[in-house]
Amino acid sequence: MAAEKSEVKGAVRTDFILSAEIIVITLGTVATASFITQVGVLVAISMLMTVGV
Repeated sequence: MAAEKSEVKGAVRTDFILSAEIIVITLGTVATASFITQVGVLVAISMLMTVGV
């Protein structure tokens, strides 16, 4: 039971880090776009990540 909890904790941590990296890369890609475009792109990426996982 403890090993399983440890694996789940590690998987959640890894998913969080990967999600943060995706958002940073996305923000870097749309850095010169308008604020509304940046928000729209982040919302779209977030929705795709949520549905994809």
